Amino acid sequence: MEKNRQYGFTLLELIVVLAGLGILSSLAIPNALKYFDYARVDEAKALLNSAAADCLQGLRRKGSGRLGESVDKNILSNDRLESTGYKFTDIATTSSCGNVLITVISTGDQERMPDLGFTINSEGKLTKIAVDTGDDTSFAAKGWAGKNVTEAAGLKELMDYNQEILDKNNLEDQDISHYLFHQATWKMLDQLRHRMNVDEQRLPIELADIGNTVSCTIPILIDRMRSRGSWRAESTNMLVGFGVGLSWAGCLWEDRYQSR
Repeated sequence: MEKNRQYGFTLLELIVVLAGLGILSSLAIPNALKYFDYARVDEAKALLNSAAADCLQGLRRKGSGRLGESVDKNILSNDRLESTGYKFTDIATTSSCGNVLITVISTGDQERMPDLGFTINSEGKLTKIAVDTGDDTSFAAKGWAGKNVTEAAGLKELMDYNQEILDKNNLEDQDISHYLFHQATWKMLDQLRHRMNVDEQRLPIELADIGNTVSCTIPILIDRMRSRGSWRAESTNMLVGFGVGLSWAGCLWEDRYQSR
């Protein structure tokens, strides 16, 4: 007489299977989340492209005054960006047609989702910009902005260069009235403000209605500061220009300008 056979898994076999599933999940879930984030970045890029096209059309119709106005909220707004995980970096200064920059809502997303934006100058030149903020943001940042990508690591090198100028002239930070930097992007300059611990009067940003005017940014900045009375006469200032790849040059300038 045959004995009844019972089929099934032993406890050891079950533990091995569960361990294998756990290992596979640990590999698959992060990659799946990464691709979900990439999809959100692509959605944000599509909104930015639509906003840029609308701003360029407005520039042709209304002239350079359109650059100082906010982007069309029906096309690009914090409400529309929310589903992508993005928001305007600063609603007051980075939501105009001349200068748009968005950043992630959650700081935990910075490793996979770069800051994105664009600038438009009065001649209608559109420049896409991005800040490479994390380990997995390079591809998405370069896919949007090409060579116009600011690497967060490069900011430290720029700060070291600023300190080198001070050391060579036996000066301290408090001896500098204004830090007049090339007006590349709002995000980059704002990060420099925080890292250098200087306020907006000492490190001004002038991008709202003109964007990045390349080699003209510092002269325009000085002229506008003088026009609105925020310039300190008889002052010592640091001027620093930089370009793609964060190559730079700088100097100290003692202003002797007397207003007429």
